[in-house]
Amino acid sequence: MKEKRIQAKLNNIDLGPSRKELKRMKMTDSLCKISVCIDLSFDDLMIDKDMAKTVKQILRVYTENRRAKAPMQLHLTNFNGKSKEEMCKHHGYENWDIHFHTEDYINVFEKEKLVYLTSESDNIISELDENKIYIIGGLVDHNFHKGICYKKL
Repeated sequence: MKEKRIQAKLNNIDLGPSRKELKRMKMTDSLCKISVCIDLSFDDLMIDKDMAKTVKQILRVYTENRRAKAPMQLHLTNFNGKSKEEMCKHHGYENWDIHFHTEDYINVFEKEKLVYLTSESDNIISELDENKIYIIGGLVDHNFHKGICYKKL
């Protein structure tokens, strides 16, 4: 890995922060105070294969967020059941710099701060507000449950 960093430096390629630097940086210390919550209350609507895809997407979100210059505040709600079982297959997730909540988002955050993001909504957000909590439905469903996230709030 050291050789890769040396070559990248010689070629003016930015590899981003090292693992050591990432471990020192904490999400709560980030200049970005925008909060994003992934709602994992859809366990019973997904087959195991889709639950695994959902967790894989969460892994990707977490990785990209950790490597960002100003990572957002990331929350997982309803983190229990199948979603937690699937996440347990990824060793070390307990050490992630992320907020894990077993409760539903409605019991974790103030209702007036919640914005549930869904493709079915006619509303368009042009600017993010750090006083709001932006919720994304943690659901891989291949359109079998169209509109389910839209009905959540």
